[in-house]
Amino acid sequence: MADPWAEFTAVGTSGKKPGEVDPWAEFTSAASKKDEPAKQPDVAYDMAASGAAGLAQGAIGLPAAPADIGNLAQRGFDKFIFNPLLRLTGQPEAQPYESKLFNKLGSQNLQKQVEKVTGEFHKPETLAGEYAHTIGQTIPGAITAPGGGVVGNALRYGVTPAIAAETAGQSAKGEWYEPYVRAAAGVGATLINPARIITPMPTTETRRQFVDTLRNEGVTSLTAGQKTGNESLRYLESASSAAPGAGHGAAKIQGQGGQQFTEAAMRRAGAGSDATPEVLGANQRRLGNEFERLSSQHNMLPDNQFINDITDAVRNYRNVPNSQQRAMVQGYIDDIIPHVNNGTMPGPMYQEMRSRLSRQANSLRQSDPTLAEALRDMRNSLDNAMSRSIPAEEQQAWQTARREYGAQKVLEKAASRAGEAAAEGQITPTNLRNAVAGENRGAYARGEGDFSDLARAGAAMMTPLPNSGTAQRLNAFNLLNSATLGVVPAVTGRALMSRPAQAYLANELPGQRYVGQLLGANAPDNIAARKMLLIQALQRQANQPAQGQ
Repeated sequence: MADPWAEFTAVGTSGKKPGEVDPWAEFTSAASKKDEPAKQPDVAYDMAASGAAGLAQGAIGLPAAPADIGNLAQRGFDKFIFNPLLRLTGQPEAQPYESKLFNKLGSQNLQKQVEKVTGEFHKPETLAGEYAHTIGQTIPGAITAPGGGVVGNALRYGVTPAIAAETAGQSAKGEWYEPYVRAAAGVGATLINPARIITPMPTTETRRQFVDTLRNEGVTSLTAGQKTGNESLRYLESASSAAPGAGHGAAKIQGQGGQQFTEAAMRRAGAGSDATPEVLGANQRRLGNEFERLSSQHNMLPDNQFINDITDAVRNYRNVPNSQQRAMVQGYIDDIIPHVNNGTMPGPMYQEMRSRLSRQANSLRQSDPTLAEALRDMRNSLDNAMSRSIPAEEQQAWQTARREYGAQKVLEKAASRAGEAAAEGQITPTNLRNAVAGENRGAYARGEGDFSDLARAGAAMMTPLPNSGTAQRLNAFNLLNSATLGVVPAVTGRALMSRPAQAYLANELPGQRYVGQLLGANAPDNIAARKMLLIQALQRQANQPAQGQ
């Protein structure tokens, strides 16, 4: 039998029996919980979980795309074609048709099957989570689209359009046109390559090789526009730096580059830094004295190789009809034969004969090119034989003199051309290219010869703009100049030509070129990736009603 006293004391002041809920305690507990602030979601966790869920949904959506689009097409047919026809005939609208096959293969059903194993996918709880979720959904389609690099596709056709689509979707959230706004913003965002932020002026591998060629020659003073080949940038550099107070940075850089190019060309002839008549004249005398010294001290030995070379030169000329042949070729042969028989040709006689052959060959280039070629071949045969006759201790001096003499002749032609720069003693890239090509067009085209690489790189990188840019300057800066008393154009010009800005525009910051290539700065438009974006937008539209249930 229960003890009434014990039962009363157990209840105590609260009036609650053992095992019963205390209404007062429950009330006070609920009141205290009501005063506590609601727990805020963890943004970092929400972003990670939402991004992972989005990646999974995007991957599931790839094989389910045909079924999802089929469902959407069926709904569109019912809504815009079938039901309107029923209404026209006075019949009640039909229930929406559901394809069992499409439903089974659709992304919603596939996701449910996956969730049986993984558990329900995380749903975004924060704005940052919604962005992460959209990015995750877009990435699989972007990186699996054929064409382009994985990283570049992920940035341009995944991350960037996802951010644009989510931003547009947030502004139209809950509206009937939200899916269309998302799709338009996502696809539109792919029209601009975000990798261009890293490398704003991408260039070709050939042009980078030209830059390296000039750098190796000591020609380092080039603007970013010259290095990248971007004509708009070159005009902007010229126009902005020419504004009053802008410092004329482009002109200074190009002027210094022109001087460096002249020095690089003159080094091949062993001459000074300018191609003035005085410098070229002094160098010609130096080389002549060196040849005379070497020739006077050594005789030419007409070996078997010399005989074969002379024979080949004459044989080629013998193909010319007899009535058209000149007696001078036979005359030279008659002069050479006694020296062959004697086994030696005195150095002074060699020097006189090869000089005469050179002068006659040059004078006959236009009037009788076949004879000029034969005379050049005979001269080269003499030079090669003399080179083999020079003792080993003088070989270096002989080869240097021959190389510098050949360069001297090319430089004289380049310096004799018209132009203000040539008159001031500069060898311009265009003049050098024309002189080198004039010497031997085939050799220049094949990249042969001492000047070919320098001339080609200089002509590609340093050729002046086709006009002075007057119209561009007026269009770009007249308004700003008038409105700001010249301050904005001056500041713009100095900023553009500053070292950091030039390095950035020329893709020469540390790691800039590598990152740009990795992100696909030079990659063409990937139509397949853009189609994937549209397909994903259609899938989201197809799944929207089911998600709202």
